[in-house]
Amino acid sequence: MLTLKQREAKQAQKKYKQKESRSLHRLNLIVGLLSAVAAIYLLVSFRDIVLQGKWLFISAVVFCIVVVLFFSRQKYYLMYYWFLAAGAFFFFNSVFAQKEVFVVQRPIEYKYYRRNKSNSSAEVTYHRVGLRVFADDYKMLANANYAVLYLSTGLFGIEIVRDSKVIP
Repeated sequence: MLTLKQREAKQAQKKYKQKESRSLHRLNLIVGLLSAVAAIYLLVSFRDIVLQGKWLFISAVVFCIVVVLFFSRQKYYLMYYWFLAAGAFFFFNSVFAQKEVFVVQRPIEYKYYRRNKSNSSAEVTYHRVGLRVFADDYKMLANANYAVLYLSTGLFGIEIVRDSKVIP
């Protein structure tokens, strides 16, 4: 039989664990929401970053494999932190980029004329990354041979496309 003090201590410990788990669930909810925002930012801003998508995918897979292999099932929420870290990385890379812009002229490899709801565009390659340059109309794209990319270097050295134009 437990004494009265032992019962009270056990109940107090149980209440403390419940409060701790509630605060952990709230923290996980906040991190999950921030990770969703970061993932959306990654999808929106990735087309303006000169980086091959396979490196981002490989880093996500490696991080998730590490979490699955070395942590228990209750710790799978740690996968949220990859999205949070990747979104913060690209956000700071673009916000604290250099102000000076350099211009690169690249030949057009493929032309995509307006179909259904997609606009006319051209594809150019810069550092083995296919970049899409949009044209105002299909006549401009038909006469174009080159595209001009206005680039700036980000905080972490990853180049960012600030603007792009098709040149006839």
